[in-house]
Amino acid sequence: LNGSERIPDKGRQHLKRSSMSQFAAHTAVSPQGDSRWQAEVHRGWRIGSVANGGYVLALVGRTLAEALNQPDPLSINAFYLAPVALGEVEVAVESLSETRSTHFASADLLLFFLGFRVLVFRDLAGLDLAGLDLAWLE
Repeated sequence: LNGSERIPDKGRQHLKRSSMSQFAAHTAVSPQGDSRWQAEVHRGWRIGSVANGGYVLALVGRTLAEALNQPDPLSINAFYLAPVALGEVEVAVESLSETRSTHFASADLLLFFLGFRVLVFRDLAGLDLAGLDLAWLE
């Protein structure tokens, strides 16, 4: 296309749909049992030879959405300990605390001893931290 040509609306909608379908496929996770999930870091989501950090976070977020009773995270904090290489990875999910409206969880992306930790907060209204075990933060 040159600068004066426009993609017809139907064409643009098709491009958006196929892009979202590709992203959904490239962030797909499969349960492996015992709170572990398998995913693949795809080549198309890299910067140089390592995965894009936002894409890696999307893989972990997708895993948490599949694993938890509260599928829509309100806040995620991620700590990247090292670059993530392309290929298969495992995500281990640990439920830390759950109430009717909040689910605190941790997820570790595992690849050759690399990983990062994620916390998910679903609903902060009326949050009571009195019963939350934060010993793992030490």
